[in-house]
Amino acid sequence: MVLHHNHLSKTDPNTSLVERVRAFTTGRATRQFRGSTWTTRATGDNDTDDELRHHPTVEEGLSLTDISVSAKSNSNSNSHPNTSPNSFWQKFNNSPWSFPVIVYFALSPIVYYSASIAIYPGSYLDVVSTGCTSSVCGVEFPFPVSSYDGRTMTMQGYKKMFGNIEDTTHYNDTIPVVMYGGNGQSMYSYLDTCETYLHRAIILDPNLQFTCYTFSYRGYAPNTGGDLGKCSENKNTQDADDFFEFVRGSHGSGDKILVFSHSLGTGVATKVAAKKDDELACLILGMPFASMLQTTFEVSYYGSLYWFWLIDSWRSYSWVDELDADLPLLILSADEDELIPPHHQFEMLEKANTVDKTLIRADTNHNGIYSVIDANVEEYDSFFGRCLA
Repeated sequence: MVLHHNHLSKTDPNTSLVERVRAFTTGRATRQFRGSTWTTRATGDNDTDDELRHHPTVEEGLSLTDISVSAKSNSNSNSHPNTSPNSFWQKFNNSPWSFPVIVYFALSPIVYYSASIAIYPGSYLDVVSTGCTSSVCGVEFPFPVSSYDGRTMTMQGYKKMFGNIEDTTHYNDTIPVVMYGGNGQSMYSYLDTCETYLHRAIILDPNLQFTCYTFSYRGYAPNTGGDLGKCSENKNTQDADDFFEFVRGSHGSGDKILVFSHSLGTGVATKVAAKKDDELACLILGMPFASMLQTTFEVSYYGSLYWFWLIDSWRSYSWVDELDADLPLLILSADEDELIPPHHQFEMLEKANTVDKTLIRADTNHNGIYSVIDANVEEYDSFFGRCLA
């Protein structure tokens, strides 16, 4: 049969119109689209309009116009779904949101790498020390870390004795200290920060003997290359946990460990302490952030807000709430901190679950640990006495 607008004909005089219409409606006719004309054909159709228009079935109510419209509708929906004006991509292309959405996803990789470099610069850029610069250097040592596929890898740690080191040659005879440093340092300079934290205690009691243990985060010298990859929140905290266990195993389960930290290391230290607080003698957080995600928003003037899902969150405020109530906690705050606003330190103090918690502050910058200690000598000495009690 041939359907062209209102033109319907039959090929075999013995075939009734009812049979031909039934063949059309059950899909046995082949529909074709030619330009702007929709047709439905069966081989050998030759009948005229007059024959069809006077057929009793048509007169009983089957309109030729209805058949034509039905054929056109079915052809639009079944034969050419991608040309429908209601298709998703056509709707998206006509939406006023199409351009902002395209720009958003185009900028996402840039935001991701920019945030990663800002949080972990030493993992991407050559901005940290790659060796000891002190007159008396420490000792490098390997320690095992876990990987996500179940393998055990090796990273390099660094240790050094402080205090009355002439009376011992055995590190495990000293008071163990674990130092988690900032993102702009490596393990070689972390020891300088550790010495800053210890200098008051050594002045007060020269017979004290400490060993400070630290390590560089992944991507920071010398822990680069191979399967180690780059820094991330999950990797850092897992490595820090493995490192703590290694140090504890070196000194025996009876020795409680002093944990010091600064900047990025405060997030690492807080998460480790939340899980192992019964093994800590005390916890010092130097210029901590309550949330790295919030800090990133503030530093970027909330320009990174819409890409929050790409940025490591480091929710220290939730981990400090899980600390043991008896763990002594000291928080250092810098009034002129150019990286982490002081309100983060006050939020950490408020959220901390510990009873023995102290905040000391001074008018200094983000790296002014010595200045904060020097401006609060009595509070600092009192706190350190409780660490060693």
